[in-house]
This record gives sequence, structure tokens and C-alpha cells, in this order.
Amino acid sequence: MVISAIIFDLDGTLVQSEKLKAQSYAIAVQRMRNLPEPEPLAIEAYREIVGAAREAATRHVIESLGLESELRPLMAEHGASEPWEVLAGMRTEIYNDLVEDPQVLRDNQWPHTIGLLRVARETFCRTALATMSYRKEALHVLRSLEIEDSLD
Repeated sequence: MVISAIIFDLDGTLVQSEKLKAQSYAIAVQRMRNLPEPEPLAIEAYREIVGAAREAATRHVIESLGLESELRPLMAEHGASEPWEVLAGMRTEIYNDLVEDPQVLRDNQWPHTIGLLRVARETFCRTALATMSYRKEALHVLRSLEIEDSLD
């Protein structure tokens, strides 16, 4: 059997986005609690539920770290109707700031998967990208990793 095409996923396959999401939760908790460093317990809590929908993941982090009472007073300021929306908004803003830097994306790429993509192109295998990310975000990642031209 000859492989003639490969479809790559973006988040978690080409880029370690789940690691960056965990880090963004840790930074959000650090800022909320005025800690000297990102909260490692937030990273562990996120790892327990990685891959879950944003609401479920955020609720799990809140429950694991006992954050609800700290988030409730911030709801009006963040225009949120539930505590999880506050943390999710904070986490998303931090994540977006992190991945805006192309070097952060390069530092968090999966080198073996990027290598497979390059080998596929060199051997004339057709390549494609599947992602739930918005097109603008996906293009930013592809350009940062300098692999935009590696996909058909």
C-alpha cells in the first residue's frame, strides 16, 4: 500500500497547544492570586481534562483549585454571567498573547510531526490541514512555523 495523502491536525499535532493552554491557566491563576510564579496546580488540573470543551475544562480547573469565590467578584468587570466565563476569558487572552509570538510557537512545535510533513512533501505525498481553529489563527501558526507552503 502506498500512502498518497496525509491530513495533519494543527492543535496538539503540529503544535503543543494543550501545553500552552495549561500554561495560560497557570498564569491566569497567578495573576488572580498575586503569586510570584504560574500556579503548577492549574497545569495539573488542566492535564486531567485535556481535550474537553472550554467550559468543562475551565469548570474543572475552578473546582480543583477552589477558585469560584475568587472569580465571582470579577464577573461584572468581565461581563460574565458565570465564574467559569471569567477564568475562560482570562485564559484565552493570555493564550492569545502567548501564541502571538512566533518564537513561542516554534519552541512548542512537535518536531517529529513537522519532520513527517516535510518528508511527505519531499516524496510528493499530498498534504492537508484539518483544524477547529479559525483560519486567521491557523495561518499565523503555519507562517510562524514556516510550513504554510508544505500543505496542498
